[in-house]
Amino acid sequence: LKVCPGVIPRRLVTTLTSTLLTSEEEEKGIKTNKKGMNPAVRASAFVALGKLCLGDESLAKKCIKAFVKELSSTHSGVVRNNIIVIMSDLCIK
Repeated sequence: LKVCPGVIPRRLVTTLTSTLLTSEEEEKGIKTNKKGMNPAVRASAFVALGKLCLGDESLAKKCIKAFVKELSSTHSGVVRNNIIVIMSDLCIK
């Protein structure tokens, strides 16, 4: 399945990244509710974002650092497993 980057709604990418990835506010110590999300939902959302990254190289370059950061900080095995699968797919592509 190939995805054309022009077909991917930017709103979808923005929603996924803002829901999952660490923001500057969190880095400054302001707490958000992202970590309180169900791990199964987070894992599925990471897979969705990873599939979008496979179709858009610039998005993948923006997200890879966040994937690594999340991989080292999350305690959920499901989320870590899905991030590893995403990163391996990106390496192969």
